[in-house]
Order: sequence, then C-alpha cells, then structure tokens
Amino acid sequence: AVAVKGNSGDVVSGAVPAARRIARERGIDLKKTKGTGPDGIVCIRDVTEKKESDAALIESFQRVNDTYFFAVMDQPTLVWGQQSTRTLAHYNLHTDTIVMSTLFKDAPLHLRDYVMYHEMLHKKHKFSGSARRCFHTAAFRADEQKYENAEQCEKELNELVRSQRRWRWF
Repeated sequence: AVAVKGNSGDVVSGAVPAARRIARERGIDLKKTKGTGPDGIVCIRDVTEKKESDAALIESFQRVNDTYFFAVMDQPTLVWGQQSTRTLAHYNLHTDTIVMSTLFKDAPLHLRDYVMYHEMLHKKHKFSGSARRCFHTAAFRADEQKYENAEQCEKELNELVRSQRRWRWF
C-alpha cells in the first residue's frame, strides 16, 4: 500500500477507511497489500477477496444451519478475528463474512454454536431502520430465544467472558 501522511503527521497506510477496518478485522497487513485504487490506494476489493473459511467454523455453521435454518442459508466466509472479550463476533453484510473472536477456539462447542447462531440471525434479518440502524429488533430477539437453552448459553457466555477478562490482568 502507498504510505501517506495523516492529519497528525504520522505515516499511515494509503487505504480507504472501510478497507482499513476490514483489514483490521481480518488481520491483513496493509503494508503488504497492493492497492488497485487511484495512485495505489487500497480499496475494499483489495481486502475482501474471498478468504478461505476455517474448518472449525464451517462445522459450527453447518450444525447451526442444519438445526435452525433447515440447511438453506448460504455459507458466508467464516474467519477467526482477534482475541476479544468485547466483540465476540460480528457479521459483515457487505462482505458476507462472520468473524469470530479466537476466544471460542477452545470454548465449548455449544457456546461457539450459540454465537454462530446469533451472527447467522444478523445475516437472516439484515438490519432495519433508517438513519439509525437497529440490529436487534423484536423479531431478531424472538428468533434468538428459539435457540435451545438460550438463557443458559447466555449465562455460560457471560461467565466465559468474565473469566477471560480476569486472566488478562495477571
């Protein structure tokens, strides 16, 4: 990528903001990315080429898709993000990608599947609202409760996050 000076005088990657965000989510080094935009600027298309999905996440997707979506949902790109206890996972509508925190690599499968289900609901419901986006509508929340043992999964998920936050300080 092209190096340009930012407002603070620091040298930053020559990339559009959306490409920077996507690269950060996917762990892509913008310094090693060839930009195809004007003057070598990194564009969204430079960081959204189909990335190979992780096998463990594919298995989780398939279990959830078969059980809750009658195996009709198209598989998005499924990748691990960063170790995060704040953003456990997210669905990017524009790139059709589910990014899951590496916190779930060693977590019980039913918790990984529960988070996968939540993100698949984002794919199903898209988003509604006008200027202010509303991701968790009443219909979304109603569907979320259809997951087997949803309340218990929420409790376990909160405990997992709390335990990981405790360990970070030692």
